[in-house]
Amino acid sequence: MEESDYLIKRTVRKVIKDIEKKNGGINKQIKSAWKEVIKEKLLNETQIVNFQESTLKVKVRNSSCLYRLNFSKRSIIKKMNKKIGGQLVKKIEFFL
Repeated sequence: MEESDYLIKRTVRKVIKDIEKKNGGINKQIKSAWKEVIKEKLLNETQIVNFQESTLKVKVRNSSCLYRLNFSKRSIIKKMNKKIGGQLVKKIEFFL
């Protein structure tokens, strides 16, 4: 392997590691905001599954919870972004 190939691979690994570290911080902010915004009763009925491309995916335990959260979706997004201090969450997908 040539030295330039080695340097490229090393640089790519570092960039990937930096991106993963940054995303981990964002995920912590999202989870923290979720806990503050969602009422305690609903918090126990939900689980954040993924946050990617400004979309938060949340699993819910039952259809009643799904209905209530879908009804409040805009408000939840607004409150979460206020807690986070930016427009990170643009969409929430709830599913059973």
